[in-house]
Amino acid sequence: MGYELQRQHQDMNPTAIIEHLKKMYYGQSKTVRCQLSKRLFRSSMPAKGQGGPHLLKMIDLFEQLEMLECKIGKTFSQDLILESLPESFSQFIVNFNMNKMNCDLHEILNSVD
Repeated sequence: MGYELQRQHQDMNPTAIIEHLKKMYYGQSKTVRCQLSKRLFRSSMPAKGQGGPHLLKMIDLFEQLEMLECKIGKTFSQDLILESLPESFSQFIVNFNMNKMNCDLHEILNSVD
């Protein structure tokens, strides 16, 4: 913590410091969250791309959003991943929807490659 920030908080209790810091930095985290969401919702794997790197990128975006207290949820995460896959994965998507509805994102990653 920088000197100026320490000086501003020297007479505050820990709860008040946390609330003050949230107010100061909330706008920045909202901007980051919006940028990450935009990247996630626009993700699509190129027709000749590899599934592994694409899914790893998406999983990383989910994890970054979760660190910013933006919980996407398992089902919606799966839907976003499946929708990002090219037409060549249509049989995989059908099989997934019929058989693997309860797997986590890393299991999808292992199934795609």
